[in-house]
Amino acid sequence: MQDTNDEIEIYIPDLLHSIWELRWIVLFLITLGGIAGSILSWDSTPSYETRASMIVNARNINDLYQNGSNVPRNEDIQMARNLVKTVQLLATSNRVLEIVLDEDGYSSIPLEELKQNISVTAEDDTAFLWLTLSWENPQQAIDILNHLMEVLPEVMLEVMDIGSVSVIDTARQAQGVSSPSLRNVVIGMAIGLITGSILGIMYYLFVPKIRNNSPLETLGIDIIGEIPYIESTKHTVEEYQVAYGRLAAVFRYLTEKNKQQVVAVTSSIPREGKSTVAYNLALHLTELGCKVLLLDFDFKKGVLYQFTRKIKPKDGDERNEPRIGEKLRQQVEQMYNGIYTIQGFSQKNIFQVDNQIFPAIHSMKDTFNYILIDTPPVGTLSDVQLMRGLMDSVILVVRPDWVLRGAVEESLEFLKKSGIPVTGGIVNGKTPLIGNALKRNIQARKS
Repeated sequence: MQDTNDEIEIYIPDLLHSIWELRWIVLFLITLGGIAGSILSWDSTPSYETRASMIVNARNINDLYQNGSNVPRNEDIQMARNLVKTVQLLATSNRVLEIVLDEDGYSSIPLEELKQNISVTAEDDTAFLWLTLSWENPQQAIDILNHLMEVLPEVMLEVMDIGSVSVIDTARQAQGVSSPSLRNVVIGMAIGLITGSILGIMYYLFVPKIRNNSPLETLGIDIIGEIPYIESTKHTVEEYQVAYGRLAAVFRYLTEKNKQQVVAVTSSIPREGKSTVAYNLALHLTELGCKVLLLDFDFKKGVLYQFTRKIKPKDGDERNEPRIGEKLRQQVEQMYNGIYTIQGFSQKNIFQVDNQIFPAIHSMKDTFNYILIDTPPVGTLSDVQLMRGLMDSVILVVRPDWVLRGAVEESLEFLKKSGIPVTGGIVNGKTPLIGNALKRNIQARKS
């Protein structure tokens, strides 16, 4: 087994899948952000925008250029461009705006409020200026901006020895602009989405689930089979048959090579689908011509035994306890799908690991090609360790997006200390209910 390390590899599809796992939290945060934006904009009022334009020139108070002519030269044009920044600052200066507001009807308007709602922009490499005013009252916006266009040239002539401005277009119409309410809602929803995505990234980094094969390979597990994740039942039977057929072929090759007949199927934690895998593996090994004995030693949550009892009990419901020791062989019965089993191991914890059971099971190795044992998860019970004298090896079922990497590491370390070899790992992409899985395989076999 290879040494492990703490390096975290980031796979974008896995990261997006982690965010998708938290989709309801993300949706809640987006909704919450939208509601917060609506509350903040509850008292917002409609806004209107009006524009005017002017051009800066280098004429003096006598309406002449630097050379005393009324015809501009290149240096006059360049000087006008250099004056643009000065005019921009002057248009929003306190002196200009105080004069604008020093008029009936405007004296109650705060100077800072007017300054914040006026913008002066210049066209690139020109002396052309746009003056824009955003205001609640459309007619008042037009009047204020036009008054500003009258005041600015006068103040410019007073404070500067050279340069003036000429009005191109006055403010004539005020257009409604997008409501800040809508902007705040969109911003709030965007913040919710970003927050949810950050939570998804943190979930990916700090809850290190097994999400693909790479962590398993890093832990030294040889992947001997991959059962696909299938949403629709349309192609489920065919897809599962192909996946389990490949698994059975690889399993048979490895176990024959390593001379392993008694193999336990386990997992790190519950609900990884080990019982489903054990049954289907036994079924496909039978289809390959192998004689398989399938035993259910999962005493806490045995599923195989319960299902086989419902399908075809050998001698009705009268039997409550299996015979043990040398008579155990008499309990073997063949299910109608070709798999052999011994019923009753998961009933009332009646199975006890003792010197009578193990030799009896080992004695059946000459009768069966494989004895597959469905055991409890490694991380929940110590039965796997107690049965180490019975099994030749273990296959570990891993369910992506379910089990943490730490749980798999602990299971491998436990098996290593117990002296139990691991034949390989099976990535079980989907874990359906055992009954549904068995029924699908039964239907496929009959067809």
